[in-house]
Amino acid sequence: MLVDPTKTPQVRNFGPQEIQYSRVTINFNDPGIAAGVAFGVLPQYAFITAIQSYVETAFNAGTTNNVSIGTTAATGNEISGNIAGQTAGYANATAAAGLGCAVTTAGPVTMYAKYAQTGGAATAGKIHIVVAYLLNNDL
Repeated sequence: MLVDPTKTPQVRNFGPQEIQYSRVTINFNDPGIAAGVAFGVLPQYAFITAIQSYVETAFNAGTTNNVSIGTTAATGNEISGNIAGQTAGYANATAAAGLGCAVTTAGPVTMYAKYAQTGGAATAGKIHIVVAYLLNNDL
């Protein structure tokens, strides 16, 4: 299990002039993944520069395989909507809120990973996602 629903995410800081990132690996059968699992925290005014993914094993639910990153467990798509999980390989994900500070202006936000499937239940699927961001160092 790579997503741990018992783990409390922490803000990372590798230095004010460096690109920061949070990385998560999602499996089709991770505990709690259908409801959303916390994996990282974006500090206030974090500037999201990229959302990238690598599908190691294609998700194979019968109809849809929606992997998303959000600021709430329930919705789970405020940062990036459907990250294609049906085709193996690398992709730049589409940012639902747009890149930049759209989701971080009010304060730090916890990021949640979610896998929503329809049709026949998946028996495979593994994706690695990286959310890259810059700290607010203009203080």
